[in-house]
Amino acid sequence: MDARRNDHSMTALHRAAEHGDDEIVRLLLEHGASIDILNEFGGTALNSCIWGSLHTRDSKGDYAAVAESLIEAGVKLPDQVMGSENVRQVLIRHGVRA
Repeated sequence: MDARRNDHSMTALHRAAEHGDDEIVRLLLEHGASIDILNEFGGTALNSCIWGSLHTRDSKGDYAAVAESLIEAGVKLPDQVMGSENVRQVLIRHGVRA
């Protein structure tokens, strides 16, 4: 899949994750979106999800579902738990230390 990026080197997967849009995240993953691309801040789509769960906080977003989808796709886990409480619980379930 073509990895077009915005001004912050974020792909469509980063943006969908930042807004907690699990439907779009899953669609992009099904069509080959890379989970390894880093934005200009050095973050993966999971990092964008974590950041969005704290700062963007889209009221329609399901950040926990996005985190689950990205983890199931094999994204690198962070070294420590962070994000909103729902995202933190997902990370803990997947073995990230609190």
